[in-house]
Amino acid sequence: MSKKEPMKTLPLGDYTSRKEWEDACWKKIVESEELLQLLITSHERHDIVMRAAAIDGLASGKSYRKIAEELWLSSQTISGIKKAMDEKAYRSYLERSKKGRKKKKV
Repeated sequence: MSKKEPMKTLPLGDYTSRKEWEDACWKKIVESEELLQLLITSHERHDIVMRAAAIDGLASGKSYRKIAEELWLSSQTISGIKKAMDEKAYRSYLERSKKGRKKKKV
């Protein structure tokens, strides 16, 4: 992608669903390092790297405590990443709490 030619979005009409279109667009974005640098903040890059490192630690059998010490992540964050591995999709703590927790009766 050059500065003269911005990325052209994929035509939505070429896909059977919005989800399919979003997946195709994401694949195109991920394939372009320059586009990722443009769209993702340094904080978001840091979060992605930490999640990937936590996944690597979990996959290699490290304990939550060891991963937390090495990466300075909370056990709650590591637990969320483990759930994402099991569910094949990452959801933030806030997203999980909206759907998966019962409200307390006052």
